[in-house]
This record gives sequence, C-alpha cells and structure tokens, in this order.
Amino acid sequence: MFKLFDRLIGAVRVSPSLAVRLTMLGVLVALTGCGSDQSPADRQALAQQSLASGNYREAEIRLKSVLREQPDNAEAWRMLGQTSLATYRYADASHQFERARQAGDGSTDTQLNLARAMVGDGQFQPALDLLADLSGMADSHQAAAQVLRGEALAGLERPDDAAQAYAAALEADPNSTEALLGQASLAAGHEQPEKAQRLLERAAQTAPDDMRVVAAQARLSYEQNGCDQAVGGFEKALGASSALSPAEQYRLRLFLSDCQIRLDRLDAAQDNVSRLAKATPDSAFVNYLQALIHIRRADYDAAAQSLERVLNVAPDNVRSLTLLAWVNIVRNDPATAQQYLGRVLAQSPADINALRLQTGLYLQQEQPQQALSMLEDVYQDNADAPGLRPLIAAVQARLKPAAEGDASGAPAAADDKALQIDLVEALLQQGNGGAAAAVLDKIEPADAEQKEKVARLRVQIALANGDRDQAVESAEALAKAYPDSSDAQRVLARVYAADGRVDAAKQRLEAFRRGHSSDMDVVQDLAALQLRTGRADQAVALLAPIHDDRPDDDTVVRLLAAAYAQAGQPAQAISLLEATNRARPGDLDIATTLVRAYISFGEPAKAAVLAGALSEDRPDNHALLRLYGVAQLADGQADQALSTLERAARQAGDDSSYQLDLAQAQMASGHDADAVKTLQPLVDRTPPVGAAIRLLAMAQAGAGDLEAALATADRLAEPASQADADRLGGDVLASIERFQQAAERYAKAYAAAPDAGLAIALFDARRRANAEAPAEALSDWLKRAPDDTRVRLLRAQWRQSENEQSQAADDYRQVLERAPDNAVALNNLALIYQDQNDPRATDLARRALKLSPDNANIQDTAGWILVNTGQEAEGIELLNKAVSADNPSETARYHLAVALSRSDDDSQRARARQILVELLAGDEEFVERKQASELLESLNEVTGEPSS
Repeated sequence: MFKLFDRLIGAVRVSPSLAVRLTMLGVLVALTGCGSDQSPADRQALAQQSLASGNYREAEIRLKSVLREQPDNAEAWRMLGQTSLATYRYADASHQFERARQAGDGSTDTQLNLARAMVGDGQFQPALDLLADLSGMADSHQAAAQVLRGEALAGLERPDDAAQAYAAALEADPNSTEALLGQASLAAGHEQPEKAQRLLERAAQTAPDDMRVVAAQARLSYEQNGCDQAVGGFEKALGASSALSPAEQYRLRLFLSDCQIRLDRLDAAQDNVSRLAKATPDSAFVNYLQALIHIRRADYDAAAQSLERVLNVAPDNVRSLTLLAWVNIVRNDPATAQQYLGRVLAQSPADINALRLQTGLYLQQEQPQQALSMLEDVYQDNADAPGLRPLIAAVQARLKPAAEGDASGAPAAADDKALQIDLVEALLQQGNGGAAAAVLDKIEPADAEQKEKVARLRVQIALANGDRDQAVESAEALAKAYPDSSDAQRVLARVYAADGRVDAAKQRLEAFRRGHSSDMDVVQDLAALQLRTGRADQAVALLAPIHDDRPDDDTVVRLLAAAYAQAGQPAQAISLLEATNRARPGDLDIATTLVRAYISFGEPAKAAVLAGALSEDRPDNHALLRLYGVAQLADGQADQALSTLERAARQAGDDSSYQLDLAQAQMASGHDADAVKTLQPLVDRTPPVGAAIRLLAMAQAGAGDLEAALATADRLAEPASQADADRLGGDVLASIERFQQAAERYAKAYAAAPDAGLAIALFDARRRANAEAPAEALSDWLKRAPDDTRVRLLRAQWRQSENEQSQAADDYRQVLERAPDNAVALNNLALIYQDQNDPRATDLARRALKLSPDNANIQDTAGWILVNTGQEAEGIELLNKAVSADNPSETARYHLAVALSRSDDDSQRARARQILVELLAGDEEFVERKQASELLESLNEVTGEPSS
C-alpha cells in the first residue's frame, strides 16, 4: 500500500537489537541439554505448545532438533514454516513450506502459507503459479486465496487484475479485512482518497482492533497532509507492534517522525528519529528528517551535516540539494548555496524551489536581468511548469520597461497571454496600476478562462487607480457575463462596498449564496460585510454554525473571533482563539492570530510572551520575528522592538514589507530620521515601492523637513495618480497641524477621485482649521453613497456637537436602519431623545448597554437616563462604573454628583460635594462646568460649608 512512499524509503532490513540477541541466547541456554532424554515426538509436541503460545524461538529450536533426526518430517517442516511466517522471515518460510510439500504435506493450508510466504518475499509470479493449481479448493479457503492473488498481482503492477481478485475475495467473505485493505491500497494508489477512506471505515467496523487497519487509516491521512489525524493512528499502531512486521513498524515510525516535525513536536520527533538512526544510520530519509529537526531548532551547521550524509547515499537527491542551498543562504554563504543550486538545476532545470532560491540570489545582488534571462531559458522548454510564470512576472515587473507598461522584454511577450496576465497581477501587487493597465490593454484573451480573468483584472486596476465609476461599470459587466462565477460575484460585491454601497454588496452575495450554499468564500465575504456595517451579531449567527461543522477551518475561526470582538465580546474572541491554539499547538496561523488578538484587545504582555515563544522555537522564521517586534512595540518595549524588527528585516532580505514595518516602528518611537534612512532605498527603486513613498513623506515631515516631505508626496503621482499625491500632501500637512493647507490638498484630491476616506480627511482638516461648514464633504459623499454608515455616523456626531439635534437624530436613525446594532448610534440618539423627554431614550440606552456593557460612555448615558426616569438605584450603579474607568469623563463625574446630591442620605450628598470639588479644581473645560459650580454652591448652603 502507498507505493510512492515505499519506493522513496527503499527496502528496509532492520537488524535485531542487542537486547533481542541476548534474549535469544538465554533461550538457547535454557534449552541446551535439557531435552537429551526426550523423543522427537515429545519435542515436537512441546514445539506445538510453544507455537500456540507465541514462543516462536523456543518452537523453532525444538523443531530444528527434531528435523536433524527426522529430515523428512513433513509436520515439523510445516510447523517451522509457521514460526518463520509469524516472525516475518518470508524467504525462510518459503523454503520450509516447500520442504513440507516435498515430504508429503499436500494440504491446502500449507500451499496457501507457501503462497503467502512467496508474496512476502516478493516472488509474485511463482505465487500466482502456485495459486492457479488451487482452483478446486474448498469455499472456506477461497477468500484467502483470492487475497493472495490480489497481493501478487498488485506486486506485479497489474492493478485492474488485483481489483478483480480482491472483489472475488469479498464475494467469498464480505468481511475480509485483507481484501478491504487491498482495495483501499489500490484506491489510494489511483488518487481516490474518498473511496479508500470508505473501504477502511468498512474494515474498521468489522475489525476495530486490527492494527493493520489503524495503520492504513493513519497512512491515508498522512498522504492527504492530515498529520493531526495521522499521529494518533501511528502511535496506536506502533504501541501494538507485534501485529506489524519490523519493516512496517520502521515505515510507520518514519511517517510519525515526519508528522511530528510538521506539527513542531520536536522532542518527540527527535526520540523517534534517534531510534530509526540506530537501526539504519545511513538511511537518506532518516538523515533528511534529522536535518529538518535541526533547521526547526535553527542549528544550521548540524542541519548541513545531516544533509551531507543524505547526499553521501543519494548524491542527486534534489530535495536535499535544494534544502542545503537554502541552509547556506541562511548561513550567509551564497557561493556554496550557488554550487548546490547548480547541481539541482543541472538535472531538474524547471525545479521551482531551486529557481526561486536562485532568483533570490540574483535579486539580492541587484541583478534582476540575469534572473530574468535564466528564467526565460527555462521557460522556453517548460512553459507549463507550476509556479514558473508568476516567478518570471515578478522579476519582469521589477524592470524599468515593465514598470512603464512595456512588456516587450518578456519571453514570447506578444503571444504568451498567460504570462502577460501574470505580469499584470505582479504589477498590481507592486502598486503600479498604470503599468498594469498598459500591459493589460495589449492582451487578447485566448480562451474563456483568460477572458474572465482579464475582466477581473480590469476591475482591480480601476480600483487601484481610484476610478470607482469605471470599477463599478466593469464589475457589473463581469457579474452579468459570468452569473455562476463566485469570483465574479465577489468582485462586484467588493466594488459596491468600496463605493459605499454596502447594502447592495450584501444583497449580491446573499442572492448568489441562495443558489450556492456551500460556497464558503461567499459566506466569508458576507460575514465580513456584516462586520463592516456593525451587524456583528448577524456575523456571529452566520459563522457559529459553520464553525461547529468545520472547527478546523482557520478562516472561519479568525472571522468568528473578529465578529465576537466587534460584538463587544472580546473575551469570547480570545477564548475561541486560545481553545483552537490548544487543540492545534502546531498551527502557526492560529497562534499568530491569537498574538494579534492579544494586541488588539489590550493584552500586549501576553502577545509579547506568546510571540517570543513562537519566534524562539523558529528563529529562522522572519515573519514570526516581525510579529514579535510588533508585540514588543505594543507592550512598550520600544528599544527591544526596534532591535527585533531590524533582525527580521535583515533575515527577510529583499522583502520590502519588512523594511516598511521597521520604518513604522521607528516613526512610532520618534526616530523619524532613522525611518527616512530605512525608506529612502525603497523609494529609489525602479519602480518605487508605493507604500514606501507614503511613509517616507510622513517620516520626513516628522523629522522637520517639510519641503522634502511635500516633494516626496508629489512623487506618488507617477506610480499612482495626482489625486493620490495630493492626498498624501494633505496627510503631510495635517501631521504638522497646517490644517488649512491640508484641506486645500485634500479638496483637490477629492474633486479628482472622491471616496469616503478623503471626505473624512477633508472634513477633519477643515474642522481643525475652523473653516465654515466643514461637514460639506461628508454631505457630498453621502449623496454619492447614501448607505455609507461610517460617514453618516460621523456627520451625525458633528451635527450633535453643533447642537443640530434634529438633523443629527435623523442621521442616527438612518444609521440604525442599516446597522441596528451600532452601539454608538444607539447611545447618542438616546441622549438626544433624553434631552427631548422622548420615552424611547431608555430603550435605546439599554440596547446600547447590552451591546457594549463595559463602555464607560455608554454606562454614563444609560445611568443618567435611568436616574432621570425614576430608576435611581440602577442608574447610580451604572454611573459608579462609568467613573471607575480609566480617565473617566468630566460629564460622567458630574452626572454621578447630580444623582448623589438628590439623595436624602447626608453621606451621599457629602460624596457628591467631594466629587464636585475635585472636578472643579482642575482647569479642564467641559460643557457642564457652570452647572457643576452652581450645584456645589447649593450643596454648600445646605451643609454649611464655605463657598468655593
């Protein structure tokens, strides 16, 4: 079964250990001399007892002593063959059963055992010849004979004939475990894992304790990359090792070790690899596994030694040569790495892993043209090699002609549509929408699949270039042309959402989902939209049942955690991620999501501890090192964070995203000049990294060089657009509080390419500049996108602060029509209703409190409303919670003082007075300062205290 792995491992011959040898010696000593008075018949009878009780070595010694005196004893030869068969010595068993036949044993059982031994010894054709003579056997033997025929035929690589033999075995015995295992093996070999699983489940029902079935199920899971499920089966089968041959035990331990490494259970893996190495110290596979353990532990010198041992046995092993090249790159020895890559590419020119490493070496040496030339040569003869086209496109996108929209340097540029499409995607990934559009305009799709992909790319380019009208038009045409394409419908939904038409986006996804209920991508997009519109409870309701059915789906786990968080249930989000992390300790995606959740939910110390542990276990993983640096920064460990992020950037080499993270950390720590040095090389690239331009401008502004910052902002016009450059200029000016000038730049950007973010930025700049009617931009955007609840909520808050209560209330009601669980809208509308003596205030306040029970502002609102509607005790309890929060608002403290002052209890009034004294002692201005002062005067008159 599973011949691919068996061929990789090769024939296994495991020598008995010293302990086994000593045990055998003890048996010999015990038997020597004690049977000299026994007759051959007595010794044969004792051998029969030993054989029946499983003492095969004792049985073998006694039987050999019988055969020395009676060499033609057919029964003794048959029994001796059984001992050899039971101990998996198939060649010996074949000889012994043949001697039994020569001595006159013509029984069917002996002939079947001989055939079984021949199959075990690889004598497939002789076994078939022997079984052909047994056509007249009794029905009770038919199943066993057909199973042996199936195994022999499978060994001769005649799977169709083998399948017929196994089917005949099941006709004779529907519960034949061996036949079911044989059929499962054939199904797995034909890449039919579902069929193999059904057969194994059937075998497990009939023989639940058969370790062969347990082992086969584990191996099937292993073949399907399901190490989580496979490990338990391997361990169970190896725990009952007497049911398996030494060779099969060896193979299972190899697979178990591999899975343990994949799951980061390195101590357990090392124990198993050490056992394997004792049995076969020169095994290529064992040494390869040992190298993987060393790599996980960042011991690259030891890993190199193990890989060299692999190459001593298998000098042309591509996987080991490639891994050894990678190890030398990590060890900063590119020359040696180059030698190993040369050996790989000499025998496998299209090996994508080696090509990626070789390309990376060229790019590190700033030789993109050499990288492209190498890839072009390979591409000519290997155009369909997986991963090759995207790699070529990524390199081509770095070169100046491609950056300017000229893809003529690409191989077969005029005719190779697939390569040109990959180039467009690579240019988009680099933020170069203009060049991407220029390349795409020259492509005539070759088939329907390419036609749809080109149409999707046009939508992405329109979005990247800020042309929302074109994006909507293209996306609607795409969805109409491909009504059953999930990708097309999701693209349209994303465009609607980006255009502020969130309800239309949800309707599109919901309509598609009704006809495609199993499409998880659509469900996830729909849940994400529910979160965006503040309907976190609906997102939870959508995702929770899916998680119950698919607890191992990481995407669902992460979305559900986000939904819990937005629904005001961060504890449930953390609990979900922690439980998933405990259940799958080797799952890096979940562990890193948990780190980010700790950061987001105000537990940076936990984030730093977990990220540090993950990074320590995998010091070569620069992504984890980067996450550790971010966690340290959140935990206030600024110096340590910068050091960690610098190490991550060095390890990541040419990956600009790490330099961007480092620069952001430097800026957050007040080291703007250092950030400028980090970012400048990224901006000087051809083409420049768009995100680096944005950060550099802000860093230059932070370092006090406004002229350079504005010049850098203007550079964004070339890779992006003038609107993007004006927007960045506005950000630069706003960062140094030149709000009037910032508003002018934002206004230019908004006029050219209006969007919600620009409307908000323009409003904020004009508000801070004390300009008239600052909310005009918000109103203009809402005419374009009336479903944008974020902008409408902001306008409502502004109107409320300007005492435009009626208009604010109208905006809040429209927000709640689209997002009924928006706690901010509920809270603020409740305040307006309270001022208007509207009885709906209490219900709204309670709904907001239910959604965000720990929010101090919402506690204040609800408490104040309850105090003023005759529910003083509950109201005062909530107000006490509000003022117990960190940095409580002056308004909440005033509200509590008012509530306490109304009490008949002198101690309560005294506390109210003390709150007011402390509140008015500060210099902070707040809306209720005058009322607070008047209340304090009245309390002083009642208590006889001197006036302030």
